[in-house]
Amino acid sequence: MKKYLFRVMKYLIYFIILFIVVYTLLVLTGTNNTENLSFMNVLSSTNGRIMLAILLIMSFLYPIIGSTHKVITYMDKDIVIEQMNIIGYRVDKEIENNIVIFRAKRLIDRLFMKFDDHIRVEFSNENVTFYGTRKAITRVARHINSLR
Repeated sequence: MKKYLFRVMKYLIYFIILFIVVYTLLVLTGTNNTENLSFMNVLSSTNGRIMLAILLIMSFLYPIIGSTHKVITYMDKDIVIEQMNIIGYRVDKEIENNIVIFRAKRLIDRLFMKFDDHIRVEFSNENVTFYGTRKAITRVARHINSLR
C-alpha cells in the first residue's frame, strides 16, 4: 500500500508538471484563447477543476493499469541476466536464489520511466515471471521471446 501511494504521488506530480508545460507552451505560442485569464484563474474555473479532477483520477489509476506481469516458459537464470544486460538493465539485487531485481542502466532511461524502472524476475521450476511497468515488461518479453 505504501508503494502504491508513493506511485500515486509521483504520477500526480508528473501529470501536474505536464499540465503546466502544455499550458505554458500554449501561452508562449499564442494559441491560448484565454489571454485575459491567468494560470490561477484557469485552475479556479469549472474547466480547471475538471482538469484537476481528471489529473487526480489518472494518478490513482495509472499505477494499477500501468503495471503488469508476464510469464515465460523456463529459461536459465544466466541467460535471462545476460539478455537483460543486453537490453539495458543491470542486476540491482538478488533476493534469495530465485528472485532478481533489475534496474535500467542509463539515467536517461530511468528518467523517462519516472524512476519506476524496477523489473522483478521470479524463477520457478517451470516458468520465469517478469513484474514491472507495462512498457518495460512488453519490451523485455518481446526481446526474451525472440530468443526462442
